[in-house]
Amino acid sequence: MVVLSSVASEGITGLADIVVEGRKKSLKLLEARLQRGISEGDLSPQTDVKTLARFFLTLQQGMSIQARDGATSKDLDIVATTAMHAWPAS
Repeated sequence: MVVLSSVASEGITGLADIVVEGRKKSLKLLEARLQRGISEGDLSPQTDVKTLARFFLTLQQGMSIQARDGATSKDLDIVATTAMHAWPAS
């Protein structure tokens, strides 16, 4: 819902701010989880957490739009599988 809501300031006054904050929160949560992965030894200490989080959040948001526009689960699975090639080796 956050991905597909108001993109900028069009629509209901204040909605854009709420949606933007929701997206920022999602990014921060993903960054925190990746940082935990480093702390727990699942990811290399050299992992660029901010870039990796933004990459995968952007991917998820794009997949949400693709799904809404009719992409099949098979289509999306191929995208996810391809994206995992960007996942850093531990």
